[in-house]
Amino acid sequence: MDLIVQDFEEINVERPQMVAKLLVNLEQGKQKALINNQSSGVAACARQTISLAG
Repeated sequence: MDLIVQDFEEINVERPQMVAKLLVNLEQGKQKALINNQSSGVAACARQTISLAG
């Protein structure tokens, strides 16, 4: 997660640690949804990741 925080600091994102934590949580959500064969969960997490990334 520290590398993600550094990347966000370089591009001047406000609250880089919070954004990094959100991305990590969304990635974990996608993994769990894939394991449980829930495509709607994967899609929801992916949509939020795209929205957050801009």
